[in-house]
Amino acid sequence: MTIRIVRISDTKIYLYIHTYIKAMKNIKLLSLLIFAISVITFSSCSDDDPDPEPTPVETKTTYDGAAKAVIDGNCATSGCHTSGAMIGSLEGYADANTFAGYGRMLGAVKHEMGYSPMPKNSAKLSDTDIATLESWINDGLLEK
Repeated sequence: MTIRIVRISDTKIYLYIHTYIKAMKNIKLLSLLIFAISVITFSSCSDDDPDPEPTPVETKTTYDGAAKAVIDGNCATSGCHTSGAMIGSLEGYADANTFAGYGRMLGAVKHEMGYSPMPKNSAKLSDTDIATLESWINDGLLEK
């Protein structure tokens, strides 16, 4: 086995060292650039504000949706509040709206003092039916 001794000049050593230092500076700059991009990317994706709670949709009681069934089944029946009746009709939205708008319907179906209890000669409406009519009136007597 032979060993070769090679003499390297000072200029070559300087070039090797200079090239190494230059490469290290580039690696440092590249590392810093990658770090900066990572910080910007990940910080822009963070969600500091929690999602707001969804606003509940407010449903209103309407004539067509609920009140009509109560009125047709209990008030606008034969011999009572039908079309052309002397005591007033509750057939259809326009008639029911007018009747309820006078403010007497709710007191009558609740059998409150000072009101003629309705339905006449019949049992008081169920609490559910009364609540439906009350909601319809309180929600603004909406048709649909």
